[in-house]
Amino acid sequence: MQYIKIISIAFFFIIFSCDNQVDSAGKLDHSMVPDNLIYNNGEKWQANPETKEGIEQMIKIIESSDHKTTEELHAELSEELKYIFAECTMKGESHEQLHNYLVPLMADIKKLQNSNANELDSLARRIQAQLNVFDHYFE
Repeated sequence: MQYIKIISIAFFFIIFSCDNQVDSAGKLDHSMVPDNLIYNNGEKWQANPETKEGIEQMIKIIESSDHKTTEELHAELSEELKYIFAECTMKGESHEQLHNYLVPLMADIKKLQNSNANELDSLARRIQAQLNVFDHYFE
């Protein structure tokens, strides 16, 4: 009986610790999803490779932003946005949905221009949450 209790407790901790890791890595913050961003009949939209690459680069920039100034972070993220717009080959509704996704992201990146060091952390977290939305709506 004691053996079953120990295994049950161990199983409980394994399940919940794994669950927390999955949540922190891929959880969608629904408050970051623009109201006008929708799925493609329940499926993800197809994004062109350059758009995916630009988003991946922005995620890397944000994840390594601990020692950057607001100006540096703004410049690096803006450069990736320019790349996404310059290389975008998407058409039709997928293109419109990409714009629905990018508009609030662009607004927060622009806010970095006029922010101070005290605001950097919260803006960076917000931008990272917005970037995490991409994989839930595009592939």
